[in-house]
Amino acid sequence: MTNKNLRGKEWFEYRSCRSKRYYADRKAARRSLCTVPGNKKGLKVYPCQFCDGFHIGHEETKEKKKRKRARQESEDVRMQEEAREETG
Repeated sequence: MTNKNLRGKEWFEYRSCRSKRYYADRKAARRSLCTVPGNKKGLKVYPCQFCDGFHIGHEETKEKKKRKRARQESEDVRMQEEAREETG
């Protein structure tokens, strides 16, 4: 399955974890961040909820967080409706 076929939570995991470089600890990720050429504005080291490692990524704006929350809520509603249809 390619990343184009992923939906919902699988897509979120791909974008948040599997498409990024893994670092075993925060220190290793920070060392790597120092070697990134160009503008580092907005980049941060963060713990991953999927692999228990660390990644480097862009800090989310409030608007982006709001849109992501709305998409997730919409996906949750869709999945609940599908489950009801299957059992109903």
